Amino acid sequence: MTRLYVLPGLAADARTFGQFSVPGMEVVPFTWVPPRKGESLSQYAHKLREQVQEDEPFCLLGVSFGGMIMLELAKIIRPQHTFLVSAAKTHREIPPYYRLIGFTPRLLPYWLWKRLMVRSRKKGAAVHDEFLEVLLTMIRESEGSLFRWSTSATLRWRNYTVPENLSHMHGQQDPLLPAKYMTPDVWVEDGTHYLINTHAAQISQWIRDTTTPAQS
Repeated sequence: MTRLYVLPGLAADARTFGQFSVPGMEVVPFTWVPPRKGESLSQYAHKLREQVQEDEPFCLLGVSFGGMIMLELAKIIRPQHTFLVSAAKTHREIPPYYRLIGFTPRLLPYWLWKRLMVRSRKKGAAVHDEFLEVLLTMIRESEGSLFRWSTSATLRWRNYTVPENLSHMHGQQDPLLPAKYMTPDVWVEDGTHYLINTHAAQISQWIRDTTTPAQS
């Protein structure tokens, strides 16, 4: 059975994927490992490589910030396919105004960032109540060191190369990575930044349709 290694977004963990499944694939969440100060996304991807069994068929799925790391991982190993959901493929797809506020994670204490994230998710996450509570719990339990590193590493990221066998799905109503900056393969007209929860069945079918020819 092909393994689908999955990585969630910022301030999230394996609970992001809940009951997410793809027929004929084993969903295997990555475990976040502590980053080093100044470590790039590419360097971090090399560390996650240790969690992949490369001698068996596998694919990669990255959500949001996790998508950028999965793209970097796809450059150094050979997945059958890489899937990005609600993520950026190059630094040009990251809104430029984020660079103007990129210093704030170093100035504000993380407990305050958690409050801000919890408040914004309550107002605009557009997910059902059960997952909203999971989302808020993940934020409250998240690590400040990983958050500060990830924001810094993202703003320093300069990617010009998109690996082969990579597909990107994005929501047209995504407020965090707005549609005007994106060039995905698949648009979800009513989708926001939380496609992995609101459109899990569509993502599952997309992955299955994309990989079935390679498995047959």
